[in-house]
Amino acid sequence: MPGVEEPGRGRAFKRLLSVPEAAERLGLPVNAVYQFCRAKPEHPLFMPHIRLGKRVYIPPEALELWVQKNTVGLSEASGEEAFWRQEGEALEE
Repeated sequence: MPGVEEPGRGRAFKRLLSVPEAAERLGLPVNAVYQFCRAKPEHPLFMPHIRLGKRVYIPPEALELWVQKNTVGLSEASGEEAFWRQEGEALEE
């Protein structure tokens, strides 16, 4: 995804993802992503997000880190396939 140049700085920023866009990238229901955002920050499935009024946005970098953090059985050294948490795992609130 192309970045947007910050005026006067020359740094590129990636566009924030809406919850439906993040859900599509993850292959999860939109309600599940909202549930991850509503979880308490200490919960292992908490998804970092930005709230602007009633709208919720997720930085692409935060989404990538969330996937890595919640990937079970991923071995960087051997390149083994990742095993994902079960989709129906409930959040404790």
